Amino acid sequence: VDDRVFLPVSTLQRLTGWQEIYFLWGQAANLREIDTAKQQILAILEANHGRHEGTQRKFVVEDMNQLLDTIDSTTSTITTMMSLLGVIALVVAGIGVMNIMLVSVRERTQEIGTRKAIGAQQAYILNQFVAEAVLICGGGGLAGIGLAAAAITIVAEATQWPGLISLGTIRLAFFLAFGTGLASGLYPANRAARMDPVEALRHE
Repeated sequence: VDDRVFLPVSTLQRLTGWQEIYFLWGQAANLREIDTAKQQILAILEANHGRHEGTQRKFVVEDMNQLLDTIDSTTSTITTMMSLLGVIALVVAGIGVMNIMLVSVRERTQEIGTRKAIGAQQAYILNQFVAEAVLICGGGGLAGIGLAAAAITIVAEATQWPGLISLGTIRLAFFLAFGTGLASGLYPANRAARMDPVEALRHE
């Protein structure tokens, strides 16, 4: 839909009360002519309005590539900071899950001893505790993805901004949660699997 209106500057100033114009939009004939168009625009403005004290330019002509470069630089900085915060959050979460699993191993020492006494192999016990850690982190990851999707939807509806939910980001979040559970559960699971059944049964 073409909703543009063209009118003289004097009419715009009379209708709006604005006396100063802070920026103008221009369009080059094609991509190869952008630099030439910038030079021509600057030359026309200076021919009509001159320079400060005859030397300093009053106008700056910028193209969208410069604006895009600035946006890309800012976005990269924000992405780096958010990635760093994400790594810190994953480390803290991993330590928390590891502590929970160590407490679980200590509280279930007699159970582990009983299972080993009746023939349970180390691999079975190891897999059990690793699976529990993965389920804790995976469940938390899924809950976080659901909450993030709900927040994006609510903000998009409230602000009328387009909300984008990337499947790639969802996969990355889930696999990071899965990997955190796997990494943080290995040490407690290995500790449970290597318990001496006699000592475990005597534990109170």
